[in-house]
Amino acid sequence: GACAATRMTQGLFPEDSIELLQPEAVTPGVLFLASEKAPSRVILCAGGGVFARATITETEGVFLPPEALTPDAVAAHFDTIADPAGQRDVRDAYDQSLAYSDRVNRFRMEAAA
Repeated sequence: GACAATRMTQGLFPEDSIELLQPEAVTPGVLFLASEKAPSRVILCAGGGVFARATITETEGVFLPPEALTPDAVAAHFDTIADPAGQRDVRDAYDQSLAYSDRVNRFRMEAAA
């Protein structure tokens, strides 16, 4: 995502930040992403001359059996659901779906044991 001072962002940034957050400071990133050298499946963040790559990660999560599929069960397990230990980058929707299928099968086998 890009962070730049425009009319839409007036009043959101401190005045001393405005001169650093000019749209021209994100242009090199936009041009790079439009070039033939750009990688695929990348989120490039830019603002004030700072460029960073953002990633989407997913935690291991928990398996809730059919009889436990309730908002209260999600709330009760949320600390485990949100635990970053073992989190991984998600490359795309297929990657996420395949990982879910693998985890559901593993969780079911563990629950049956």
